[in-house]
Amino acid sequence: MPTRTQIEARDQAATDSPEDESRYVMTLFLPHRHFEAVEAQVRARMVVGTGLPIIFIGPSGVGKKTVARYRSLKLLSSYAVQI
Repeated sequence: MPTRTQIEARDQAATDSPEDESRYVMTLFLPHRHFEAVEAQVRARMVVGTGLPIIFIGPSGVGKKTVARYRSLKLLSSYAVQI
């Protein structure tokens, strides 16, 4: 089910503005077949209170930004009341 942000961006993208189309595409999430396993590994390594960074390394196109963006959105939604 699309989020409110995705629906708004999709509707705005209908104007055919390149900026609007780009914004809409950035709201889409198309996971790789191994994404759930990778995301579970990242989640397991996130230890509350340690303050340690998580660094994603690898060649271009493997999904580093996708994993980071997904995890960021999950954290933001989990702590939305406190933010």
